[in-house]
Amino acid sequence: QIIEYLDQTIEWYRLRASEPQLASEATGQMLATQNRHNADQIVRLSFDFARSAAAGLAKQGQAHPEPDGANGEYPALLQLQTRLEKELRDGRAELEADRQRLSLAKGARKAALEGQILELPGEIELLSARLEAVHNMLEFLNGASANGQGGAGLRAQIETLAATVGAAASLGGTGGSVDDNSASATNAGATNAGARDVPRDFQAVEVSPSLWDRIAAVFVLARKARRLESLAHQARELVLRNRSISAPFVERLKVLSTGGDQLAVEADRASTAQLAQERAQLDALALQFKQLSAALAPLSKQGVLLTLYQSNLANWQDDMQGDYRAAIQSLAVRAGLLALVIALVMAAAALWKRAVLRYVSDSQRRHQFLFLRRIALWVVIALIVAFAFAGQLGSFATFAGLLTAGVAVALQNVILSVAGYFFLIGKYGVRVGDRVQIGGVTGEVLDIGLVRLHLLELSDGGNSGATGRVVAFSNSIIFQSTAGLYKQLPGIHLAWHDMTLLLTSDSDHGAVRTRLLQAAETVLTEYQGALDLQARALEKSARLLAPRELHANVRLRLLAAGLEATVFYPVDAPHATEIDERVVRALMNELDREPKFKLAGADVRFRTG
Repeated sequence: QIIEYLDQTIEWYRLRASEPQLASEATGQMLATQNRHNADQIVRLSFDFARSAAAGLAKQGQAHPEPDGANGEYPALLQLQTRLEKELRDGRAELEADRQRLSLAKGARKAALEGQILELPGEIELLSARLEAVHNMLEFLNGASANGQGGAGLRAQIETLAATVGAAASLGGTGGSVDDNSASATNAGATNAGARDVPRDFQAVEVSPSLWDRIAAVFVLARKARRLESLAHQARELVLRNRSISAPFVERLKVLSTGGDQLAVEADRASTAQLAQERAQLDALALQFKQLSAALAPLSKQGVLLTLYQSNLANWQDDMQGDYRAAIQSLAVRAGLLALVIALVMAAAALWKRAVLRYVSDSQRRHQFLFLRRIALWVVIALIVAFAFAGQLGSFATFAGLLTAGVAVALQNVILSVAGYFFLIGKYGVRVGDRVQIGGVTGEVLDIGLVRLHLLELSDGGNSGATGRVVAFSNSIIFQSTAGLYKQLPGIHLAWHDMTLLLTSDSDHGAVRTRLLQAAETVLTEYQGALDLQARALEKSARLLAPRELHANVRLRLLAAGLEATVFYPVDAPHATEIDERVVRALMNELDREPKFKLAGADVRFRTG
C-alpha cells in the first residue's frame, strides 16, 4: 500500500508539471506558483510518511521476526544480533550497579570495583561496535533482497522512488533548488503581471486580434480547460487515496487512546505490583502512539495541502471558464460583424443587378455589367474575409504582395487575357454577331469569354458564307502588335475591292482612266441605293464631319513593264460576289471595245478588302 501510494503521488506530481504551460495570465501564473510549492511539500510529506511507516514496520519485524520474511533468511546474523544486544544491556546494567556499590564499598572491595568500572566501558564500546556492524550487514542484505518486505527492504524501495523525484522528496525539506525555482516563478509571474498593469499610454500600440486569432484562442482555452479538469480529477483521486490510507492509522490511534484512558482509570485502584505492570503497558502504548502519530502527521498535513491545491485549481478553473466565455463572445461578435458586412455587400450587389436589369436595355451591355458585378462581388468578399482573418495590415500586405507576385509570374498569360477582355467589351469593342478579322481569319463573333474569343469562320473573306468551323483566340491578342483585330462596325456591311490590270505603255492614259471608271460606275449604279444607306450608317457610327459618297476610282502607275491601272470600287457585303463578277465582265468588255487596250501580259490581280 505504501509503494502504491507513492506511485500514485509521483504520477500526479509529474502530470501537474505541465501547469506552468497553462498559465498565460497573472492570476494563472500566481496559482501555478502556489500549486508548485504545495505539490513539492505534498510529495515530501508522502515520503516522510513512507519513511516513518517503514521504520515502524522494521521495528515490528525485529520484535516479531517472521520465518518467511526477509530477516528470516539470515538466522545466524539475527541470533548474533540478539545475543550482542543482550550482552550490551547486561554490561550497561552491571556498570551502573558497580558505580552504585562503589560509594558503599571499602578497602579491597572498593579497589576491585574501581578496576571493573575501568574495564567495563571498553567492553561496552566493543559490543556496540560489533552490534552496529551486524546491524549494518542486516540492513544491507535485506535492502538487496529481491523479495524483501521488511523495514529495510521497504526503505530501499522508498529511497529508489525518491531518487526519481529529486529534491522534492529529499530529507529535511524541499531543497534549495525547489525554493529557488518557486521564487523564480514568483518573480516571473510578478514581472509579467506588472507588465500587464502598465497604463495603456506607456504601452506599445496593441493590434486588434484577427478572427483567426480569436478562433485559435477559443481552441487553446478549451484545451487548457480540459487539462485543468484532468489535473483536478487526479487531485481528487489522490485525496481519496490519502483518506483511505489514513483511516487505519486514525482507528488505531483511537484504540490506543481508549486503552490509555482505561489504564489510567485502573491505576487509581491498582496495587503496587499492578502499577508496575500497568506502567509497562502504558509505556508500550505510548511507544506505539508515537510511531503511529509520526506516520499519520505527514498524511494529515498532506490532506490539508491537497485541499488547498484543489481550491487553487477550482479558482483557476473558474478564471479559465471566464476567459473561455469572453473568447466565445468576442469570436461571436467578430463573426457577426463579418457576416453583417458580407450581407451588406450582397445587398449592394443585388441593387446593382436590379439597376442593370432596369436601366440597361442593350443585352450585350447588360451581360457585361452583370459579369463585372460577379467579379467585383467575389473580389470584395475575398478582401473582407482576408482582412478579417489577417492580424496585421503589414503582414497581410506582405503576404498579398508575395502571393500576387507568384500568381503574376505563373498566370501572366491568363491575366493578360483577362485584361484583354475589358478592352474587347469597351467602346468600339466587339459584340456577339459582329464580323471581325483577326490575322488571316474572318468570322462572326459567337462568344466573348473572360479568357477566350470564339469566331465562326467565314470563307473567302466573308463573301462565300460560313465554313462551319469555330476558331478560338486568346483575348491577349488585343495586345499583340503583329496580329491585328479588324471589326466591322455594327450595321455596316461595306467593303472596298480592287482589280489591277497591266496595259501596254503606249495606251492613252486619259482614255484608260475614263473608260475603266465609266465601266465600274455603270455596274455600281444599280446598287447605289444600298451603298448610300451604308454611307449614312458609316457617317452615323463613325461620326464623320462630312458625308462621303461611295464611288469607284481609278489609279494609274507607269511601270517599266507598262501602264498599271487599278480600279477601286465599294461593295455591299450581301451583294459583294455579284458586284465583283459584274465589274470584272464590264472591265473585260471595255478592254475589247474599240479602240482596244492591249494587256502587257496575263497579270490581272483581284483583291478584296
